[in-house]
Parts: sequence; structure tokens; C-alpha cells
Amino acid sequence: MKILLTGGHITPALAVADECSARGIEIAIVGRAHSYKVGSETMESKLIKSRNIKLIHLDAGRFSRNFSIQSLVHLLKIPTGFINALGIVKKEHPSSILSFGGYLGLPIAVAGWILRIPVYTHEQVMVPGVTNRIISHFAKQVFISFRESAGYFPKNKTL
Repeated sequence: MKILLTGGHITPALAVADECSARGIEIAIVGRAHSYKVGSETMESKLIKSRNIKLIHLDAGRFSRNFSIQSLVHLLKIPTGFINALGIVKKEHPSSILSFGGYLGLPIAVAGWILRIPVYTHEQVMVPGVTNRIISHFAKQVFISFRESAGYFPKNKTL
């Protein structure tokens, strides 16, 4: 069994990764290996590597509420991000995908859905972000931390 983890909230993702590793479940994490602004290794990458977990870098675009040259660059990266995500999911061939939101979670979740790999998502905060609201439509199950979050997701999928 192999689980592909992805998304913006690294702390709960690492907690799940640690538990899965302790149970002998193979884990890989799709994330950012280097920062866009600085070009250096991300804290996420350092934390993942310190646990000897496979990190797969995904360069994907995102929507921004502010318009700038950088936001335009991010918009242009959206299609290639989805294509790259599809390649990652095909290559890794996980048993399931667990997303923790964030703009990297969406292309991986959609790729899993296209390839008929079960997708799950976890919302850590009371008011979910746009990405997890979108992912919930592709997900088999939505896990929430607060009862107040339930109204944002399909009732039949939310736990």
C-alpha cells in the first residue's frame, strides 16, 4: 500500500506520514522543494527530508486575489501543473491520495480522480479554503477538525 500526501498544511501531513510509516505504509509527499521568492529549499522540504520521506516537487500555478506580474506567471503555470500532477500520480501509482488543501493539492486530487484513485481531503481550519471546497467534489471522504466546517462540504462525505 502506498499513500500520496499533498497540500499546504505540512504539520498534519507529517503527523499522518509519521503514523503511516510506523505502520509500514509507504508514503510519498508532493510539495515544493524550493521557494519561488528566494530560490532556496523550503522548510517543508527540510522537514520531509529529515524524516527520510520521498518528496516529489510539483511546480503548479495558483489563483491570486491581487494582480501582479507574479500572479500572471502563476496563472500561466496552472495547465502545466495539472499535466505534471497527472504524470506524478501515474508514475507513483498510489493506493490513495490524501490532500491537506493548498494550491498543490488541487491538481494532484484531480489527477487521482481522473485515474480512479481514491482521493481524501483533510480540512484543518474552521472556515475552509477554496481549494478544499473544490477538492471535496472529487474526494471520496472529507475529514474535518471542527464541526463548524461541516456546512461547507457534502454531508454524505464529511467525517
